[in-house]
Amino acid sequence: MKRGLEYLARPRPEDQAEAVRLFRKALRLGPDRADAHTGLARVFLYLYTLGLDESPETLSSALSESRAAVELAPAALIVNPVDVDRTARAISDALDMPEAERQERARRLRRLARGRSPSRWLESQLRDLEKVRAG
Repeated sequence: MKRGLEYLARPRPEDQAEAVRLFRKALRLGPDRADAHTGLARVFLYLYTLGLDESPETLSSALSESRAAVELAPAALIVNPVDVDRTARAISDALDMPEAERQERARRLRRLARGRSPSRWLESQLRDLEKVRAG
């Protein structure tokens, strides 16, 4: 998984192909890996949005992998950060959630996040933003 994320952070199409190979390998070893599905979704979306592969299959794959990740991580409150209203509703839902449910969701999300440091996640997000900005 870690190597897949490293290749995902690189802009070259051959690195993206290697990221796909590694994420698929992770899924063969553990089909319930939401993070591997998320990685695949990010690769396909990256290829599609940069015009490197604008086929309907690539977009469909991005959506399919995203759905798989969401299904495997139902504890997460899913939001589109651009959708301010939905994000506000998700925050409100989280604040109104019974304490026991909040704790159970947090426990499941912690289990999913094991082995991933917040600093690495933030660095990855910043690199992705730079790629988008550089166009």
